Amino acid sequence: MQNKKQLIIQRIFGTLYILAGISKFFPEIESVEDVLENAAIFNNGTLLEKPTLWMSEHHTFMAYFIGCAMITAGLVLILNRFAVKPALYGTLLMMICFMTFLHSSQPEVVALDLPFILASVYLLVKRKS
Repeated sequence: MQNKKQLIIQRIFGTLYILAGISKFFPEIESVEDVLENAAIFNNGTLLEKPTLWMSEHHTFMAYFIGCAMITAGLVLILNRFAVKPALYGTLLMMICFMTFLHSSQPEVVALDLPFILASVYLLVKRKS
């Protein structure tokens, strides 16, 4: 059984995931194209070059894919139903991928995504106990 503190944290982060997901659909708020283009430039000559270049070339698909994934995970966390554990694991994977591909071009991504990672780990640990 979850306590109120866990549920509040889960719903706060669920709401933040939804808002971040929505922003992916509006380049005026967050230009996924620009972010991925910069990442492709900074990852040139590294192991991440080819996948980052592919994502940059398919930025519209990536924006929709990431936006939908974040909104879905956020809804699952807010509603506290169905697949909460898979949503938490999915958000962990997403944040780790964001940090991996963007850390060179946007070092602030580490500080921005770390709270999401910590919240996901906290909620997963609490769900197991």
